[in-house]
Amino acid sequence: MMTEPERLELLIRVLEGNNAAEFARKIGVQESAISRMRSGQYGIRKKINSIINAYPAVNRDWLESGEGHPGDISID
Repeated sequence: MMTEPERLELLIRVLEGNNAAEFARKIGVQESAISRMRSGQYGIRKKINSIINAYPAVNRDWLESGEGHPGDISID
């Protein structure tokens, strides 16, 4: 099962072509918050609603727990 930082990395890579600044802008946080989430210092739980609002194809259950499929997103 993927960790929160790994799930975040996957979303940034697939949805924004590794552009963390654009991902941050779309979910309404500063890029420094993304860096903290990537390092595991700050969990994604508080931003799940923002992520789902910006990217409605992402599976909420997968985002919260890592179980199941990420949703209807392109994974290379």
